[in-house]
Amino acid sequence: MQPLGDEITTNVNTGGIKNLTAPTNLHELTEEVYQMALRVLNYWNCKVEIVDSISQKQSPPTFDLDLAALHHYRPDTLKFDLKTLQAEVTYHHSAAVVGDQPSRFTLTLANPGAESLNCTVTVCLPKDWNISPRESQQAELEPYQKLALEFEVSASPDAIELSNRGMIEIWVEDRPGLMGIPLVYAGGFRWLVSPVFVGKNLEDDCGVVETEILTAVPDGWREIWRHDNDLRPEELFDGRQGVVYLAHFVEALKERQVLIGVPNNNRMQFWINGEPIHRTTQVVPLAPNEGGDGVNYAEATLKAGWNQILVKLERGEGEAEAHFILSGVDSEHPINRGDAVMDVVRAQMPW
Repeated sequence: MQPLGDEITTNVNTGGIKNLTAPTNLHELTEEVYQMALRVLNYWNCKVEIVDSISQKQSPPTFDLDLAALHHYRPDTLKFDLKTLQAEVTYHHSAAVVGDQPSRFTLTLANPGAESLNCTVTVCLPKDWNISPRESQQAELEPYQKLALEFEVSASPDAIELSNRGMIEIWVEDRPGLMGIPLVYAGGFRWLVSPVFVGKNLEDDCGVVETEILTAVPDGWREIWRHDNDLRPEELFDGRQGVVYLAHFVEALKERQVLIGVPNNNRMQFWINGEPIHRTTQVVPLAPNEGGDGVNYAEATLKAGWNQILVKLERGEGEAEAHFILSGVDSEHPINRGDAVMDVVRAQMPW
């Protein structure tokens, strides 16, 4: 039996990924990883030195990775130790609020002591927000008992900001005042969507002036909200082949470079402030991410103030899938592009 050797077999010479030089043996691969590690350590200013080997006088480092804390970790839940009692806030579906349906959260209270607690729970919300149930909730917690209270919050579309902050106040009879519990919802994403132009494709004229800056909701268009980047376009097409337009408005505090993408499983084109920016160059499977997929993303400039992003999305024979991605660009370190864009408003209309 012959040893495997250190050669690496790839398909770079017969296809593979264009403009990619791949290592051909383990030595080259190790050297590439080493050089990348040096760049990463230098970028983050880490005081780490990579050496060829450990001297005989040194003991190799040992690591004890304890994952026990992750077994009960819930990314949708925040825990608060109020001493008198324990509290948890669980956001259902997402921690975003939208203008066309309520958002739900659960407040769980636990009595850690041997005496009963009589509690009054009041939820304070931003102006023009609503909560159900509206009244303050009374709760009697027996020793070591746990109790869950369900709530629904809703807001009119024009009352939803980039960040929306409320407060949960809990008063316990005959006990000192407790720290308020923050209730924070991100603003959802607000869109305008056209009717479906059945049978049309990306090249067809659908009668929409794609370079026009909208000042009101066009006739026949309607408003939709999304909790996250998933546009859920099949809900719009409802099984029909054709084209649909989606308009999104972004208010930026200052001019900035961004990476915009509409990853999808068919084709699309988008404009910013009436200027054509990008069109799908090749149909690929859906692969939403902050860094791009090579065919559905482009760098662009958001001006200070309001920006209109118009997307023309095509559906073929299969079920439509599409996301909208807005991420940052690092001009000094291009490999790090994809940072979250935090200081923009995406839940309002310019008018």
